Amino acid sequence: MVFAITSLGMLFVVSSVLALKSSSSFNAVIWFGIVGFMASAIMFLAGAPEVALTQITVGVVLVVLVYMMAIRKQRRVRLGYIRRHLMIEESAEGLTGVEWDLLSKIDEKEGYDVDAAVFDDLKSAVKALKTGHVDVVCGGITDDSVTQEEGIIVVPYLTSSKYEFLGEIVDYLKMKELAQKNPSIKAVPVTETDFVFLLSESSKDIRAFFAEDLRILAETGELEKVVSKYL
Repeated sequence: MVFAITSLGMLFVVSSVLALKSSSSFNAVIWFGIVGFMASAIMFLAGAPEVALTQITVGVVLVVLVYMMAIRKQRRVRLGYIRRHLMIEESAEGLTGVEWDLLSKIDEKEGYDVDAAVFDDLKSAVKALKTGHVDVVCGGITDDSVTQEEGIIVVPYLTSSKYEFLGEIVDYLKMKELAQKNPSIKAVPVTETDFVFLLSESSKDIRAFFAEDLRILAETGELEKVVSKYL
């Protein structure tokens, strides 16, 4: 019994330190919950089951849920984007495009605020993602244009074709742009690809809902409506 309490006490101290040193509010709340669980276990082993039950229900479950809800309401999603016509670009009313509309719908559902910053190219945006300066990157990015690097999560949301044109393989957006300039262009689809969002592995709270919200938008037909509006 003494050994068990001592071991839990050591884990309690370690969890407390990790909670204090956490780099994000989300991680801090998770470690806070673990600290509360350790405290409940110690109380139970020490012969105070009623106090342990109160601690686990009020001090852990309730408090953690309240904190999580507060964080989600105050969390700002840092978006890095590369301008891509029809996908995400500036207009007189602000940002517009397929990806911005999808992000706006997710924002409405989750209660987050989006801070957007433009990047000149994919390389610089991915660097900001890996270093934790942004949480999400988009801009008409296809899954075959990025490598599965450490620190990056690729979230596909729309399958599209790629075409061969004058010996070059181009995506649907480029093909649409070329066809608008010359309607007589004929191109042959040669393969498929997915348009994707890139997420930072360190933004665990965003990872927890982002792909699921996109799936729900697809199932309810909202994604198709957004795509049809622009493409």
